[in-house]
Amino acid sequence: MTQYVENLASAFQGIRLDNAHSTPIHVAQYLLKKARVINPNLLVVAELFAGTREKEIVFINKIGINVLVREMIWASTATELATTLYKYGGAEEFMMGKINQSFQVFLNIDDKVTEKSK
Repeated sequence: MTQYVENLASAFQGIRLDNAHSTPIHVAQYLLKKARVINPNLLVVAELFAGTREKEIVFINKIGINVLVREMIWASTATELATTLYKYGGAEEFMMGKINQSFQVFLNIDDKVTEKSK
């Protein structure tokens, strides 16, 4: 596994950790330490559902996650989608309209998913 991670780090500028919460922290720390020897500026994108914000902060800090991926497809309404964006994007981002363009994209995706599920 170490060789695989080192190969990824030499071939790509970033990697994605799918279900990072199910990987023991010490394992992820070890592997990412090896990857960062090869590529010190490695971007780490992770899907993380640790249960609480506090637990997620532990993962982020110990593993060195740069970007979190959130599943937005499960939002069944625009209100639920907006609530999720507000929760994870922060009040300042949401209120100042910095995510309006992204929000519109999510709404379009949500509409298409809703149409397909009918």
